[in-house]
Amino acid sequence: MPYDFEILLRGEGLSRIGKIRTKHGDIVTPTLLPVINPRISVITPEDIKRLGFGALITNAYIIYRDEALRDIALNEGVHSLLNFKGPIMTDSGTFQSYVYGKISVTNREIVSFQHEIGVDIGTILDVFTLPTDSYEAAKKKVEETIARALECKDFLEHMILSFPIQGGVYPDLREYAAKRGRDLNFGLYPIGGVVPLMESQRYVDLVRVIIHSKIGLGPSKPVHLFGCGHPLLFPIAVLLGVDLFDSASYAKYARDNRIITPTGTIRLEEIDEFIYPSPYVEKYTPKELLKLNKRERERILSLHNLYVVSYEIKRVREAIRRGELWELVEMKARAHPRLLSALRVLREYVEYLEKFEPISRERAFFYTSPESLNRPIVYRLRKRIKERFKPKYNRVSIISVQNKPYMDYTERIPSNCDVFVRSMFGPVPLLWDVIYPIAQSEEPDIWDKELEEYVKKCEDDLCRRFHCVEVHELTKVTDVYSEVDKLSAIADYQFGPPAGDVLFTGRIRVDRSKTTGRIRMIYRNSIPILFLRPSDGLYTLKYPGGYILYKMLPKIKMHVIVTDDSAEYNAMGKNVFAKFVVDADENIRPGDEVLVISESGELVAVGSSRLSATELLECNSGLAVKVKDFKENYRDLDISLVLGDEE
Repeated sequence: MPYDFEILLRGEGLSRIGKIRTKHGDIVTPTLLPVINPRISVITPEDIKRLGFGALITNAYIIYRDEALRDIALNEGVHSLLNFKGPIMTDSGTFQSYVYGKISVTNREIVSFQHEIGVDIGTILDVFTLPTDSYEAAKKKVEETIARALECKDFLEHMILSFPIQGGVYPDLREYAAKRGRDLNFGLYPIGGVVPLMESQRYVDLVRVIIHSKIGLGPSKPVHLFGCGHPLLFPIAVLLGVDLFDSASYAKYARDNRIITPTGTIRLEEIDEFIYPSPYVEKYTPKELLKLNKRERERILSLHNLYVVSYEIKRVREAIRRGELWELVEMKARAHPRLLSALRVLREYVEYLEKFEPISRERAFFYTSPESLNRPIVYRLRKRIKERFKPKYNRVSIISVQNKPYMDYTERIPSNCDVFVRSMFGPVPLLWDVIYPIAQSEEPDIWDKELEEYVKKCEDDLCRRFHCVEVHELTKVTDVYSEVDKLSAIADYQFGPPAGDVLFTGRIRVDRSKTTGRIRMIYRNSIPILFLRPSDGLYTLKYPGGYILYKMLPKIKMHVIVTDDSAEYNAMGKNVFAKFVVDADENIRPGDEVLVISESGELVAVGSSRLSATELLECNSGLAVKVKDFKENYRDLDISLVLGDEE
């Protein structure tokens, strides 16, 4: 079966809500695949479906080794064996080889068996790398895994097959394995050999393994974190681009009288009340459950644990939709010191993560801890101040303003200098006061020491770049900056200089909101070119505005090149799909306004990119650009009129 994964919604970091298509239905990600033991299980596939899990995972090697199970699976199929109609993934026995040593099946035999019993997603028999493996030993295992993948490549025509990414704790080996696997175009990429890291709470190593696997693999492939089933790790793993989890821990903990909580596990003997309720334990106290027979108690606790896991997976998906995943990650990190260390490691990768971070989000930026300053959106803001802010004067003054947006609460400012405002992001241009996240942010009334030090460092950096002066003479804001200055500065932030200059020449007119009085539609020579969004202070392009950028910029920016066949439909307002994208500007981030240009060089539409530049080029299915305005809307207008005398 051909590989088919679609990104439905891009979230913060590398997170996304996606869809894996299989023969027995779609798997919406991120999600967990509960592990079902084909020999014996205290819960049923019906229980799993009722708890909201649409797919499961079982072990093909266990079925293969059990004559009775094997006969049923071969004659009736694995779905009949497990009495489950949804997608079924199978592992190949690699974990058993790690736990018990040698297993009695070859790679090709177990892959062929998975195909014969009709699994939706199979797995090759990879070689498990241990955290204690030497570099040479880990590399040898990686090469053997790659050889086994090549041995089974012919099965890709008939089934979705997983290529586990091995490599121990060595970042370059993880990247190498991922790149080789990507070139083979498998359908799913589990990150393997990580259970020992999770068991020993080596979360820093785990985060590095995930990131370097993603770097090698690229952003368009679905990723599975083998053996991860604890809610504590879901948010940070999803933030780093993990789509699938699996675990039997819900049952293992139940056998040990332990319940899963969002941040850990607790033994029944240690509590008097259930601190995380579910329908399965609401009739009992912990002591009453302990009095039940073992089988009944194990089933109730297994169902309860899966209920908690299901809830936490839904919580992560909703955090993606609401744009609050970073806050959830930072909150969870406080539950374990080693997870906090893992969060702090992300600052080493902020430049990489920024390439995929959406341009803005609906929810305000919440400062929850010093680690909030390591988010990619903060890095992007400071970087764009250095690269995209165009000074009007030859000196700078830093002022303090209590409320946002700053200009609404500023009557007089220093004269004859560019004005910056002291903020938790460091000094920010007054002209950018409505831009996300400057206006859309919340911070503590009392700053912590780390925040004070960060702001001071940013102020020192600014003053090394510009000539900073003390505030002396004050004047009206309009004496320093015109309305066009502000509109132009926003364009430079969003599209890069000299976008502000090329857009805001000629006769500029604005429409304002009747309720707030704020600028909404912007016209040039009586033709609409931009809409200023109230949600994030950035522009939505109109086709004429895109035409100005297309014609007047020295080098075309924010472009998405599509096939001529696609362009014909995009010019009439149809959206752009990923499989028709030929090229894209490397600076595009999810949510950016882009120019849709045909291969023959014609601007056919403008719209909002749903993906980053890399994803636009690598994804082969799903929506790429939501078209907002298009050429056909202006067929009765001489579009060159918008340029006035400048064309």
